[in-house]
Amino acid sequence: MKKILILVLEVLVLCIGVSTFAFAEDLGLEAGAEMGFGDVADETVIRISPFVTYSKTIDPLEFYLKAQYTAAFEDPDTLHSLYLEPDIIYSFPVGLGSVAVELYGEDTFYIDPSDDMEGMIEPSIQYSQGFSFGELYAKFGLPITYEPDTATDFYGTLGYDRSGFNLEFSTYYNMDPDTEIMGYELFLSYEQDLFYLELAIDTDKHIELFTLSPYGELYIDRFILWAGVDIGNLGDTDLDETVSPYVGCSYTF
Repeated sequence: MKKILILVLEVLVLCIGVSTFAFAEDLGLEAGAEMGFGDVADETVIRISPFVTYSKTIDPLEFYLKAQYTAAFEDPDTLHSLYLEPDIIYSFPVGLGSVAVELYGEDTFYIDPSDDMEGMIEPSIQYSQGFSFGELYAKFGLPITYEPDTATDFYGTLGYDRSGFNLEFSTYYNMDPDTEIMGYELFLSYEQDLFYLELAIDTDKHIELFTLSPYGELYIDRFILWAGVDIGNLGDTDLDETVSPYVGCSYTF
C-alpha cells in the first residue's frame, strides 16, 4: 500500500511540474501521466505511463500525435514500452452532410526485456448529417494489424449525438481467414462544462461474455483528471472476473 501511495504522489507531482511550463497561448500540447493497477482481482501490477500529445487543426485537416512511455512493475522484472498513436482526419461537405476520412495508427515497442513490437493501422470513413433532433452518423473502419502477425478486421458503427450526449452501436467482423462476427459494442457518453462520462459495453458474438468499461473526466482550468475501470469476463461462470482500474491527470498548454 505504501508503494502505491508513493507512486500516486509521483504522478501528481509530474502533472504539477508540467503546469509550470504553461504558456499564455494554447499550443495544442497536453502532457500528463496515467497509473494502472492491472487486474486487482488477481494480482496488482503497477503501471506508470507518462505521455505527451500534440493536436492541430488546419481546416479541413486535423492532426493528432501521442507518445507514451510505460513502465510496468511486474515481479521480478520491470517491463518497459514505448507507444505511438498518430491520427489524421480530412473532412469535407457532401450534400446536406459531411464526410470525414481518417487514418489512425497504433505502435507499441517493447524495450525491455524483449524487443517485440505491435503495430496496427486503421483507415476509416464517416458520414454525418444533422437533423432537428440531433446528428446521425455512420462509420466504417478497417483495422489492419501488421505486427506481430498480419490480420484484418472490419467494423461498422451507427451513432447519434446531441447536446453533449452520444450513443454508438458497433459490430466487429474478422476478415481472416473468413468473415465472421467477432462481437458488438454499445458506447454511451455525456459531456458538460466541467466533466465527461462514458460507458462502453463489449460483448462476444453470442452476447454471453461482457466487458464493462466506465470512465470519467473532471476539468479544472487546464487540468484534466480521470479515472476508469475495465471489468471483464462477466456472464461466464467458467472464467474469473477481471477488474483493472486506472487513474490519471494531464495539463494542456
